[in-house]
Amino acid sequence: EPLFRSAKKALPKAKKEEKEDFSHLPPAKRKKKLQEKVRELDEKVSKEMQEKNAMEKMMEVYQKNPALGDSAIVSQELAERTRILDGLNREKYKFEVRTLSM
Repeated sequence: EPLFRSAKKALPKAKKEEKEDFSHLPPAKRKKKLQEKVRELDEKVSKEMQEKNAMEKMMEVYQKNPALGDSAIVSQELAERTRILDGLNREKYKFEVRTLSM
């Protein structure tokens, strides 16, 4: 067995030791990490929102001209994007609350 495999297996354990709320860090570093997490999630929300808006436009086009594509498929994708967006917004809110409570 290669040495690298055992090293890769050790990485997830080290990552798990970090707490999601960064409570293992001193207050100043914790606040910085929380703010970074909010920014990261904000970027993800923005990207998902752009993709969702593009899909909504695509669905309108497909509904007006079915020969261009199947709006039902886009509708399913749109529902998935909405679900992802909702989850990202919930997670972002959770970190925003943690940041404000410091």
